[in-house]
Amino acid sequence: MPANPPVTVGMPVCNGETYLAQALDSLLAQDYGDFELLISDNASTDATQEICQCYARRDARIQYHRSDMNRGAAWNYNRLVAMAGGEFFRWAAHDDVLAPPNIRRCMEAFRLGSSGVILCYPRAVLIDAAGQPTGVHDDNLDLPMERPHERLRHVLRNLKKLNPIFGLIRLEALKRTHLCGNYSGADSVLLAELGMLGQFVEIPERLFYRRFHPAMSSVIPTLEARSVWFDPANKGKLRNALFASTLLVKMLHAVSAAPIGGAEKVACGSVVAQHWLAYRWKTMLGDVLRVAGLRRV
Repeated sequence: MPANPPVTVGMPVCNGETYLAQALDSLLAQDYGDFELLISDNASTDATQEICQCYARRDARIQYHRSDMNRGAAWNYNRLVAMAGGEFFRWAAHDDVLAPPNIRRCMEAFRLGSSGVILCYPRAVLIDAAGQPTGVHDDNLDLPMERPHERLRHVLRNLKKLNPIFGLIRLEALKRTHLCGNYSGADSVLLAELGMLGQFVEIPERLFYRRFHPAMSSVIPTLEARSVWFDPANKGKLRNALFASTLLVKMLHAVSAAPIGGAEKVACGSVVAQHWLAYRWKTMLGDVLRVAGLRRV
């Protein structure tokens, strides 16, 4: 295996024993095998460590790294980007499954696409805790537009299940973003940042099996608890109640920091403002009610 294979797969995990072996099996069954698999274990207390070490002994492509304490999901996701050595990078959740052609088809899309393409992802099948299909989902985030504000507008209008965050990304482009922020909804901001940086390609085949189950992070019942999942240091912070407001501030900060021309920054800022006024005013009102103590955080 080359010292630096072209693809790095990064798997963040914390107490993932239930589905971990299925996820790892699907990665090792890829028909494109020239990748390294980095696992970052956020101080799991279940059988995660034993499972990972067993797989690492079986396959030299796997590197297992364990933290001595749980530093939150944002730290764990970003740690993997810092360790990556490939030209292309993808996160792999410990509870999802990839069809064997997934990585190969993404690499083919990069090869056939323009130099402006920075993210390729396949369409998704939704599965339940038992791995049974429950439906399909089209993210509709194919972004061939040339102008950053046009891509950003399309991203904001189609932020739903956010499956492209588990697509294959040019590592150089990913490192030009703020990566995964330590607040609820940070994956939306990251996709918006990537949309401003370059084009996305949606592969028509359904090669990504996104698992929805009772223990997944997106069903954590309160904003406070979700924020603590991203970063334990968020416990008790007022910002936890300001979901839509925090996202607005982070989106505007992403626009101001984006490596794009001044005119495009103005246009992107306008897109964000228009989107919040049109679609997010109700969630902004919810922020006010939570701070006033009239709604549970």
